[in-house]
Amino acid sequence: MGMRLDESNELDDRTENKEVMDARTGLRLEKVFDRFDVNHDGRVDFKELKTGLKQSFEKIVIKDLYNSYVKKGKSNLGLREFIEMFAPARTEITDESLRHVKHRLSTRVESFLL
Repeated sequence: MGMRLDESNELDDRTENKEVMDARTGLRLEKVFDRFDVNHDGRVDFKELKTGLKQSFEKIVIKDLYNSYVKKGKSNLGLREFIEMFAPARTEITDESLRHVKHRLSTRVESFLL
């Protein structure tokens, strides 16, 4: 039956007040991603996420979190989904900010494989 006025304002607050992810946040999240990505394949699967979060959350909570961010048809989290999961709520993840983090991460993955 339509949106209430206060719901509309909440939606505006969620979309208009976002700040682009800064380099410091990106680097912090990259380090967390790297720790969770135990096999260094550039992706985080459920087992890796569970291992990283098991001391703070119950398995069912981790599973719900994982399922809400993993893309349909995929079996793991890419860097973008991982950052979206852990970035502050009002953070906008631009392609440019993600590209910088991905470049640093791919360099580390390559050095691990050599």
